[in-house]
Amino acid sequence: MNASRIVHLSIAFAVSSAVLVLPDAEVRAEPPASMTKDQCIDAHSRGQTLRDTGKLSQARETFLKCAQSACPSLIQGDCARFADEASRMVPSVVFVARDAKGNDVVDTLVFVDDAQVADRLDQGKSFDIDPGEHTIRFLHRDKKVEQKIVVHQSERERIVTGTFPDAMNVDKPVGAPPASQAAEPPSSEPSKPNRALGPLLVMGGGTAVLITGGVLAFIGFNKVPSQCSYSQKQCAAPPGDSALGTAQSGARMVNIGFIVGGVGLAAIGGGIAWYFFRGPSEAPKKDSAFAPWFPDQRSAGVSWKGAF
Repeated sequence: MNASRIVHLSIAFAVSSAVLVLPDAEVRAEPPASMTKDQCIDAHSRGQTLRDTGKLSQARETFLKCAQSACPSLIQGDCARFADEASRMVPSVVFVARDAKGNDVVDTLVFVDDAQVADRLDQGKSFDIDPGEHTIRFLHRDKKVEQKIVVHQSERERIVTGTFPDAMNVDKPVGAPPASQAAEPPSSEPSKPNRALGPLLVMGGGTAVLITGGVLAFIGFNKVPSQCSYSQKQCAAPPGDSALGTAQSGARMVNIGFIVGGVGLAAIGGGIAWYFFRGPSEAPKKDSAFAPWFPDQRSAGVSWKGAF
């Protein structure tokens, strides 16, 4: 009997010991202690500094830390009120990406001041952002769209749209060539040849011929002796006088000069009419030109050389 009582007492002692250990284990499993008084004071001060510099998102998170019950009641009340005010002041934006056709491009990365804030835009949710100027970058595959915006305090759910210039292959089959390499449709209008070069060449040649005719006429007038008159076709000289032959040669050169000058005037007039009243035509061949010729004093003219 004594041995049996000893065994029962041992079992009872072990059970009671186990019951005493379990509560101790549960106490050790509790989370660590909350913020200290110094940490609460620091969060209270740091949150106000962040708020005053426009960093409302960080200020709100800092105020929420010192608004817990572990902080002194005065600090706790201030932080709770400051966190609520920051929540109302912090602005938010909604990012939207579209292609040139207006289709949504959801597979888009979004960066705010080089910090990625979204990897897809298929949920349509808003993002908190501090007030002020920001650089927004939309990235879809190898395409990038960047813009600067100014967000104002308390502005809520402002829509910021990034529009990619191309269709971004949203509705294109795989392997389709890019738009820049697509074949251009043939033009319905025929190519217009140079319509100004031909008339200008004709007018230039006519001017050269006109000048040549004027030079020939001038030389011919100077060859007519003073005792002879070209306009009256008379010469006060005795028969057999050499002045008669000289007058005839000069008159003949004057006549040739008038004829050549008339050809030049006609060419100039034809070139002007061609330029203003005729449609486009092929440019003349190269190696073509007008050139005067006068092999002797009794004849003269103009020649044209060209390739057809």
